[in-house]
Amino acid sequence: MFISPHIDDAVWSCGGLLASQGKGSPALVLYLFSESGKETSERKKEEEKAAALLGYDFRFCGLRDFRQRDWSAVLSTRLHRPFDAKKDGKTLEALGQTISEILSSLEYQHVYYPLGVGRHLDHQLCFQVGSTQQHSGQVHFYEDLPYALAPGLLRSRLQEVLDPQDPAAGDLPEGGSEEELAALIEYLLARPTHQKPLHRRAKPAFRRFFRWWLSRQARKLPLGPLAPRRLVPEIHPLEAGWNLKLRGILAYESQVPVFFNTAAEAEQLLSSYHRRVEAGKIGYYERTWKKVA
Repeated sequence: MFISPHIDDAVWSCGGLLASQGKGSPALVLYLFSESGKETSERKKEEEKAAALLGYDFRFCGLRDFRQRDWSAVLSTRLHRPFDAKKDGKTLEALGQTISEILSSLEYQHVYYPLGVGRHLDHQLCFQVGSTQQHSGQVHFYEDLPYALAPGLLRSRLQEVLDPQDPAAGDLPEGGSEEELAALIEYLLARPTHQKPLHRRAKPAFRRFFRWWLSRQARKLPLGPLAPRRLVPEIHPLEAGWNLKLRGILAYESQVPVFFNTAAEAEQLLSSYHRRVEAGKIGYYERTWKKVA
């Protein structure tokens, strides 16, 4: 079972793991915030293509994403902020109830939630549900792509959520390159409607501001307290599944230009990330984090 905040998050982040599950009993992806305004219909069609390629089942839960719930989401600094129990408590409670009702009607051994890298609020809400609610199966967290491409964002998120006494807290993975950070900046400068990215007309000073803001996000501590959790890293070799995962990612044709300039750039930056997951070894890998009671 995979919990995906939006249409495409699960495939971008752990499409190889999804595809490997399809060899036996197909995995099920729950797309929670599947309503994203005018582009919803197009993105659902893209999802059908990706699912056919990777061989998993999916369900749209019909919740509105943050951009539809709050007009202030046009500002990236409002969309990508630390979870606030006071502001976000009601939304979290409703989301937890929705997930609980769905999972109670299904049989599953493992459930995967987003780790919340990049602090997209919808991703953090899912993480909170996964880390606080009781589940009948084992809970895992996947590294959110493309946010995990940016230098420091993965490390920053793990520092927020890991128990300082956890052995994993002393050996955190490194971030990506300045080139990968630039790709993420282009996403944050895109219009909420995912039309032509604003960065193509943005002044250099405007782009420098977002580079500064992203670097600040990677360093600063969360505004609200987070209960420390014990998480154990798990490495999943993709073997021949990397090319299949890439095809699944590229099936979201409306989203690739938002995150990257070209499909070739997407392949280059994402392949770099997947090779870096298991340093010193040849091949492509995904990493998840297993929740330990």
